[in-house]
Amino acid sequence: MQSLHDFTGKILGFISRSFLDGDKNLTVETPLMELNILDSVSVFDIVDFISSEFKIRIPLEEIDPVNFQSVVRLEEMILRLASGEGGK
Repeated sequence: MQSLHDFTGKILGFISRSFLDGDKNLTVETPLMELNILDSVSVFDIVDFISSEFKIRIPLEEIDPVNFQSVVRLEEMILRLASGEGGK
């Protein structure tokens, strides 16, 4: 399994490139939904990225704004799914 550092760097880089024109000021605590960095369409872009990059399938019930509030929340969801825990 990949380390938390691997997830963090790749997710931060993807969000920065895809939604912030490469802005490097994004942190793991940045409120992605609250600042409108992510919206309902971009959430599915992230789901696709996670599926492709980490080979982790995100079930429909996990596609909840709570799981996309910040990179920390995304990591928690990815690690939970990677460990086979599924469900909230």
